Amino acid sequence: MISPVSKSKKEKSGKSQKRKSKKKCSINKALKVLVVDDEIEIIKIMKKILIRAGHKDIKTRRSGKEALTLLKSFKPDIIFLDIFMPNMNGEQVFIKIKKMGIKTFVVFISGQTEVNRDRLVKQGAFELLAKPFNVEEIFNIINKIARKK
Repeated sequence: MISPVSKSKKEKSGKSQKRKSKKKCSINKALKVLVVDDEIEIIKIMKKILIRAGHKDIKTRRSGKEALTLLKSFKPDIIFLDIFMPNMNGEQVFIKIKKMGIKTFVVFISGQTEVNRDRLVKQGAFELLAKPFNVEEIFNIINKIARKK
């Protein structure tokens, strides 16, 4: 989001100047977060957003199998879990997480429009986040979860 600034010497000389607005996520405590996605660019974007929101304990994995291995030693407050991944999709990972007895908030992420949000929530997911991401939506989800912790 670009917001105008007051006229500076540069603007008066014909050069425009703009400043990016850096909206922050207003949380009271940092949460442990796991991001699972096979797309490295999505992981980078999510990590940047989560750091901006004040979270420092962020782990990332590029497959369901890697995530399940990590979950033996890392207990996140939130898991952002891509639905469509090769070998083991997000729903399969979610079922295994529940069987492992891990109590965490799972937010599915997907760029596919045919995903049924209501069905996922009925199965125990916290939310479905659509790609491309809306930063404010991610902040809202994090804040809702932080209030429940």
